[in-house]
Amino acid sequence: MIKIKSMTILLTVVVSLLSGALAESSAEKPAQVMVFGVFHFSNPGLDVVKSEQIDVMSEHNQTYLSELVNRIAKFKPTHILIECDLELTARYQTDYAAYLKDQFTLSPNENHQLGFRIAEVAGLTEPTAIECYNESEIGWNNKLLLEYMPEHDKASDEAYRALIATVTQKISHAHQTKSFAELLMQSNSPEWDRLNKSLYLLTNSVGAGQNFAGADAAASWWHRNFRMYANIQKVAKPATRVVVIGGQGHTAIFREMLANDMHRQAVDVRPYIM
Repeated sequence: MIKIKSMTILLTVVVSLLSGALAESSAEKPAQVMVFGVFHFSNPGLDVVKSEQIDVMSEHNQTYLSELVNRIAKFKPTHILIECDLELTARYQTDYAAYLKDQFTLSPNENHQLGFRIAEVAGLTEPTAIECYNESEIGWNNKLLLEYMPEHDKASDEAYRALIATVTQKISHAHQTKSFAELLMQSNSPEWDRLNKSLYLLTNSVGAGQNFAGADAAASWWHRNFRMYANIQKVAKPATRVVVIGGQGHTAIFREMLANDMHRQAVDVRPYIM
């Protein structure tokens, strides 16, 4: 009888420990984060590379967008993060609440065409499911670089201008020849992520050992993106499923950060695009 009682106590302890471990494991389930890089659907012309682009509001492209939104909604996101300044979050949440009541007309902007529509189809009825994560007070501080480089590092200046011209031509040609889906696939490809980040490394050595104009400019861009990623981390807590929508210049860096984030798991958006 003593042995049986001892075994019972032992089994109870083991079951209790296993239950606690499972509960802890469940509670610490990492956030699932889908980074969705896009070209700006209603381009404000603020990027270094400027080009003509397709009309996302055409009937054909709106049909594709509806299909895309339905596919991404199957990811069952709990939060939609959009590229807008933090102080605009309340306005976007008010607009989203109005949209759910058919009292708001969507603009061509990706925050509306993707953010609001994915949230609606996914059944996110709380306006707080929409949050901004941008940090525009810190930008690419390239003033010294662009003043110093033409006179003191002509080779880097010529290479920089040539790359901008090449990328501009490639983007313009893509918008004239590719479908909406193909453009989005391009915006989320490793090749274009690498090309985007290469721009900052191309000029990184300008002023090395003197004023470090190139390195400081590059650091300012990463500084901004580190802040933006911090805003993403604040929302992407354990057990959440987050869709992050943003310009490809940012998402190229977010993907690199996410790949090294031990508390969050990346979800590839590309299978949902096509």
